[in-house]
Amino acid sequence: RLGGTTSWMAPELLQKSALTPDASADVYAFGLLAHFTMTGVGVQRSFVPGEAHGRFNRLLWPARMKRQGPCRDLVQHCLQLDPGDRPPMLDVMETLLTWLADFAAGGTLFYL
Repeated sequence: RLGGTTSWMAPELLQKSALTPDASADVYAFGLLAHFTMTGVGVQRSFVPGEAHGRFNRLLWPARMKRQGPCRDLVQHCLQLDPGDRPPMLDVMETLLTWLADFAAGGTLFYL
């Protein structure tokens, strides 16, 4: 049995024929959390299981976030509808650690 808040679940977990969750579902949830952190826009969706899949990747990006940046690109990569198109969490973590190391060395947070 799967638990959690459906608003933060990967779309494949809400399908009637959902497979056993794997790490890509966590990558999707991380993408939602990162989106919320970057924008302050919470996940506000209602679903009917089995019908939600096509509506997932339409998150709102505030006008100040309209430009493309590495962080937004990473979030959008995490939010791919196809689990096989999402990056492995290790790659996400390595990207974030690289950004933090750049910042610690006197860089700026241009990633947003």
